[in-house]
Amino acid sequence: MTLDLPLFKKIMLGLTLLVLLWIPFDAVRLLKVEPGRNVSFPEKSMDLEPRPLKPLAVYLEEFKRNALFGSSENSGTAQVSGISIQERVKNYRLQGIVVMEEPEAIFSDEVSQKSFFVKQGEILGELRLKEIRRESVVLEYGNEEIELSMEEGARD
Repeated sequence: MTLDLPLFKKIMLGLTLLVLLWIPFDAVRLLKVEPGRNVSFPEKSMDLEPRPLKPLAVYLEEFKRNALFGSSENSGTAQVSGISIQERVKNYRLQGIVVMEEPEAIFSDEVSQKSFFVKQGEILGELRLKEIRRESVVLEYGNEEIELSMEEGARD
């Protein structure tokens, strides 16, 4: 017995069309409301639009306030980690400043060997870029600030 491929293809195409036509009719049947059956639909549809991310500092602040893993007594930035801002910034180098309508600072991370374009107010690792100046930038972590310049590196 030989298999007639053109006939087999026609049968498969027919079955596929039958299934594709059956799905909408079955969906309509499932959605029909029977008399006497109370069905409620949400008045507001689900919001499927992606929400913009907040800066990391906002989430860290929320985390500190809620104290998920213990008391909130140790909620100060320096107390939580014990790492100074100098230690947090040591792997970053200010490579350049792009002066435009919205200036950007270009940082390189010596550990990951990646470069980052960061605007004022955005987050670089755990640090927030507070200010972009002509020859330097000011980064902050909690209540600590540090200025990085292209010539000198980090300074308080």
